[in-house]
Amino acid sequence: MKVSYYYIKDEIHGRPITETRHSDLSGLTEEYHPKRLSSKYAYVFIDIQIENEEKNIEQNEEALRLKELVDIPLDIIEEIITDQRPRADNYVDFLLILFKYLTIRSKTPNFELKEHQVGVLIRDNVVFSIHKPIKSLPIETVFRRFNKYPMKMAKGGITFLVTSYLDLIIDQMYHVLEYWTEMITNYELKTIKEPDESMLYDILKSRHYLLDLVKILQANREIINSILKSEIFSKEDVPPELDDHVRHLLDECDIVRDLLTQLTNMYYASDSAKLNATMKRLTFITSLLLVPSLIAGIFGMNFFTGQPYQMLIVVVIMVLIISILLIYFKRKDFL
Repeated sequence: MKVSYYYIKDEIHGRPITETRHSDLSGLTEEYHPKRLSSKYAYVFIDIQIENEEKNIEQNEEALRLKELVDIPLDIIEEIITDQRPRADNYVDFLLILFKYLTIRSKTPNFELKEHQVGVLIRDNVVFSIHKPIKSLPIETVFRRFNKYPMKMAKGGITFLVTSYLDLIIDQMYHVLEYWTEMITNYELKTIKEPDESMLYDILKSRHYLLDLVKILQANREIINSILKSEIFSKEDVPPELDDHVRHLLDECDIVRDLLTQLTNMYYASDSAKLNATMKRLTFITSLLLVPSLIAGIFGMNFFTGQPYQMLIVVVIMVLIISILLIYFKRKDFL
């Protein structure tokens, strides 16, 4: 288990002086115990990465130790580290927010997205972020976001820490939509040149992932609306772009959905055009053989006798007719 701390150590002329520290679970004892930090510093942000993959919560040693140190029920920790619907729940002495987002696990030819869940727990002046390891969002990036607006942090406190963190999580989903847009552009060019079934499979899978993304964004937006109504947070310090980013992502999802639909139609149209081209070639070959077959059938009925060059005449007529048809089809662009 990895534990990272971010806290306001002091203030100089109204500007907060922050400090960060990284350790393992043992660091939550003694000097850096959450209760000690809560009484010593104005605001504290503690990020906890649970690395133990044990699904049975009662046998997960990290979860059991975390229960004692953070002082929350074991079933709450189980909800955080297992797949749950995004929501915000008010308990007696803390607020729990379950937030979700998607990242790109692998690109083409095996396009896949990965779903992440983050539990944000707020108690007094301490914010806990509890989750499994997330490579796409290192904790250093989160701390840099906090340090980017020191005056807002000094004024907003807990509201600033939580909303900035959630906004950073939401921003990760822009990368998914940017990749989708790039993938659609590449597939449009590929559809014109040489479409294949693997491309259609990726398109259909993208539509499925897009539905998941929309569900997550809609649930996250409900959480943001509940945050605005909570007494823990100051509405004045909630950045307006937090809700704007979610609405913008939902609008982009609608655009991507339309593009995927158009791309699917383009694929079937291209496949139909390819079939038409094949049928055109078959029609051309059939037309070439039609007249010679007719002549061969006529002469095979022995209507004419006593002609020594009969076979040669027939062959010349066949070649002449085939040549005429070939020139005709080339001029009509049938080939």
